[in-house]
Amino acid sequence: MPKIDHFLKIFDLAARQAGYVARHLQKEVSLHSKSGQKSLEGEALTAVDLAAQDVILSLLHSAFPDCAVDAEEETDTVDLFGPATPGKPLIVVDPIDGTLNFSRGSQEYAVMAAWLEEERYRAALVHFPAAWKTYRARQGDGCWSRNNIGDRQIKIGALPQRVLVTPAVSDNYRSALRDIGFADLIWSSSALQRICTAWAP
Repeated sequence: MPKIDHFLKIFDLAARQAGYVARHLQKEVSLHSKSGQKSLEGEALTAVDLAAQDVILSLLHSAFPDCAVDAEEETDTVDLFGPATPGKPLIVVDPIDGTLNFSRGSQEYAVMAAWLEEERYRAALVHFPAAWKTYRARQGDGCWSRNNIGDRQIKIGALPQRVLVTPAVSDNYRSALRDIGFADLIWSSSALQRICTAWAP
């Protein structure tokens, strides 16, 4: 998977550069709604979203001019890429995931992108600029995290035996959960009370 490894390397650099932009400008920008949207909730936009996306897409286009891109924001750099077609790799980009948090001064925001081939996710990278922490995953290689100390592989511990689901979850989905070994617990006030009692110190 040389192209996928190259994507992770290039996007890692792009995400860190966009992260620097975000960290330095966080308290200097104002929040707007996206074009045609009346509410800021879920449709928030800052100048940093646009600048970060331009940084990211410029680097990605230099490395992958033949790929298609599905970018969160409407910037001129999106036009550098051709349209998505069958068989062409697709890069999905969100320059600032959590713009509303970002605009309010929270550290809970991220720069993220993924590589898709044949409509399947093959790799992804998520960078948290405020924490200076990065997570990457590639098909066949698992998930890794990196901070200022170094890289470490993320291991999944023992899976829970029970899954909390709402009453709206269909019988088909609940059956599928049981088929893979989970017992479902329907979310209700009595179930929540039992959980809180069990977890109480």
